Amino acid sequence: MRFVMERMRLRMWRSGNLSPRRLFAGNRPGGNQRDGKRRRPGLVGIDIGATRVALVELEADGEGCRVCAFGIEPYAATRTAKNSNDPPIADAAAVGGAIAKLAKRARPRARRAAVAVSGAAVVCQVIELDSSYTDEEVASQIEVDADRLLPFPLADAAIDFEVGDLSPSDPAMAQVLLAACPQTELQRCSAALALGGFRPAIVDVRVLAMRRALAGIWPAGGECTALLELRRDAVTMALFAGAADVPLQCREDATDTRPGFAEDAGVETVRQRLSRLLHLQVASARESPARFLVAGEPTLTDATLDMLQQQTSADIEVVQPFADMTVSKRLDAEALGAAAPELLAACGLAMRRFDA
Repeated sequence: MRFVMERMRLRMWRSGNLSPRRLFAGNRPGGNQRDGKRRRPGLVGIDIGATRVALVELEADGEGCRVCAFGIEPYAATRTAKNSNDPPIADAAAVGGAIAKLAKRARPRARRAAVAVSGAAVVCQVIELDSSYTDEEVASQIEVDADRLLPFPLADAAIDFEVGDLSPSDPAMAQVLLAACPQTELQRCSAALALGGFRPAIVDVRVLAMRRALAGIWPAGGECTALLELRRDAVTMALFAGAADVPLQCREDATDTRPGFAEDAGVETVRQRLSRLLHLQVASARESPARFLVAGEPTLTDATLDMLQQQTSADIEVVQPFADMTVSKRLDAEALGAAAPELLAACGLAMRRFDA
């Protein structure tokens, strides 16, 4: 199943008000960045991790695109709370400072940014609803079913959905991609971006952004593919059926992954997390992946590929999302290639510039 992303809208329920905005998705760029006489506005993909921020800016280049800015900036955030009874929250100033420092070094042209939400607080699933429903009726039905669908109160939720294809098991039903997260996640991202000198324009789901960045190199055919991301704060594995845009299943082994909370785990901890995810995948009785596409910090991918090869017979490939793109003459192409696996999510976010 593939979703037509350009119809997607954000529905934010807060105090009973419905506020539609553009959110999520988009396909691999093609054509020129001018649509008639209207020039597509610039957009920077900023991936806010628990211990670092990453940035990518793309522009149209004939039928493909060109990398015109990139970079990665680590940071060490402090933890603050209003009082001793409140849970600690990340220091947005530290994240914003890292973004500002990275922007000064990378020199992107645009100040509009696309960011992503991820982790246990994010809901991303396909549900089935009556195919005759209008967008307003879909929104109303999600609101009715919120207690069943969402792990947090509806009043605190930012919700988006996209109506896709008809259900293969019941033509009277349509498949609907539902994505939601707490409003506080959006507020945290917005605050950090503002402090870094950027204006939030688009919010995406991180695993969908990574999948989008691989659209041009995704394995053909109907085999199950696992997208594996290795970071010091978390290891994530998402299973995709064939060419699907939405994962069948997404698991993450991590400590608290909010910015500034994660421990800086060593290689052995990352290997242990990966091993647990692989065992869970086998125990779940899901279809075994025919291929693993590996992203994340280069030092971690190098240190874990041997273990992955020992525990699976699947094909293994370290991703290179910029392989089919040109690179601006002012950039270090070799450094971009070395950092590419860690820039996967930022690349997928930057590609939102080319949304229809």
